[in-house]
Amino acid sequence: MSKLESEEELLALLARLRLHCGDDTFYKVKAAQGGLPEDLGKTICAFANMPEGGFIVLGVSEPNFDVIGVTRPADIEAGVVSVAQNAVVPAPSVTTRTLAVNGKSVVVAQVHPLAVMHKPATFQGSPYLRQADGDYVMPATEQRMLEVAKLTDREIDSPDAQVVADTNVRDLKADLVEKYIRACRREVRPLSESTDEEVLRNTRVAREGQLTLAGLYGLGTFPQGACPALTVTAAVRYSGTRATVRTSDLKRFNGPVPELFDAVMDWIRQNLTSYQAYLPSGDLRSIPELPLNAIREAVANALVHRDLGPDTLLEKSIDIRLEPRKLVISSPGGLKSLTVSQLLSEELTRVQVNQHLYRIATYMTDADRNNIIKGEGGGIQTMLREVKRYGLPAPTIIDTGVKVTVVFPRPQYVDDINVDAVLGSPTRISPFVDPGPVPAEVLLQENTSKEVASPTASGPLLASRDTDSWLRGLSRNAPAIVETLRDRKGALSTGELALLTGLSVAQIRYALKPLQEEGVIQRDGGQGVKTTTYTLCEPSTHM
Repeated sequence: MSKLESEEELLALLARLRLHCGDDTFYKVKAAQGGLPEDLGKTICAFANMPEGGFIVLGVSEPNFDVIGVTRPADIEAGVVSVAQNAVVPAPSVTTRTLAVNGKSVVVAQVHPLAVMHKPATFQGSPYLRQADGDYVMPATEQRMLEVAKLTDREIDSPDAQVVADTNVRDLKADLVEKYIRACRREVRPLSESTDEEVLRNTRVAREGQLTLAGLYGLGTFPQGACPALTVTAAVRYSGTRATVRTSDLKRFNGPVPELFDAVMDWIRQNLTSYQAYLPSGDLRSIPELPLNAIREAVANALVHRDLGPDTLLEKSIDIRLEPRKLVISSPGGLKSLTVSQLLSEELTRVQVNQHLYRIATYMTDADRNNIIKGEGGGIQTMLREVKRYGLPAPTIIDTGVKVTVVFPRPQYVDDINVDAVLGSPTRISPFVDPGPVPAEVLLQENTSKEVASPTASGPLLASRDTDSWLRGLSRNAPAIVETLRDRKGALSTGELALLTGLSVAQIRYALKPLQEEGVIQRDGGQGVKTTTYTLCEPSTHM
């Protein structure tokens, strides 16, 4: 999280928010042209209840994140501090500064988090928390989670060690238990000669003839029968007014942790877009748009480290949402004993939220016999390395104290992926992609914003890599248009180009202009004439 101490840091933030099309969990931007925002108290309160606080930026327009400045920055700074001290209870610490950006004054207010013992802060009697780009009133269950967080470790009985009423060893899944006991005897010397019952009791799978929550969730046949919130939900979400389907492939996954893990990973794999890449040998390889090894780390962490306290088990489940621009994995419960910054650092970080479940999970394997949890505390670094290898932006980890969310930005174009690095050799991409089970009307909408992946062409115009790079310098979609005109060997209208390339008419028109100016294509007809078509010029006219 940037401290916003310089003009450069502020401009970098605004560029990111502009790309994101809105505020995010840690930054709130307001124009403040007419004075302090009316909802300032809510935002300060919400940031005070966040584990790492947040920033309020005043003097920036909200729609486009343009710097417009404030006229009396000293008064604005004093006003922010006054609201924090007089309207929020207990009052959080606020640090303010004024940055000069292009001759305009922008006020940055950093709201520091309250100590856990003093949470939650309230504004006009209500506690608030940040979620995405807004402030919301904390429900009673989340307030109770904060109260539990105030207790010391000695005062808290490990939730996963608590027995679940009306359960016994017959509720365990036989094949999983057999593998688990065999692994315990092999890996834990004191258990090498123990009976099955002794292994289950000594590893807290069972106590007093009943299953513990860790045992039921990790190895039970149907944990959701006793604890419905252990269900994992997954859905594909679509945006845009033209989409007749807003959500599809909604699933509810049940079963113990290993089966949940396999089911969730299968669902994600099926719903992600896959690209086909040709190796120099001619073999065809499928590349998912996001690195599955990174996603598996996030899914495993969500399953094993989710909060298992009684309040979260009332209604809080793990939710997976695949949106047009991101994959979101949300897990109930905040980070314990560390911050997001510590989690992202390269120093080895291992915090076992559910100690008994974590130990059980270290002996669990997925359908391919890979360990679900490595037990070395390096899963986050593995996730970051895999995403970096793909050439994609790092995932965002958001901790609100009552929920942890991991957001993977989805690549919008095949060029966003470093395919050569992923496969370890030079490749070319097939124009065919597998978008997964998407309804036809939604797929048509989504394709209007996705560039067609074009293979390396063999004709005279696109004979060299330099030419392709030159075309991309004109516009991102220029190669797709030129390739389509070359293959068709004739005149095409903007509508026909849109249909053949999968681009929108607006994208086609935007890319046609520089191609015309550079003499790559020629137009037959006038602007606004429905019969206007475009053809490819001879290569010699621009090479």
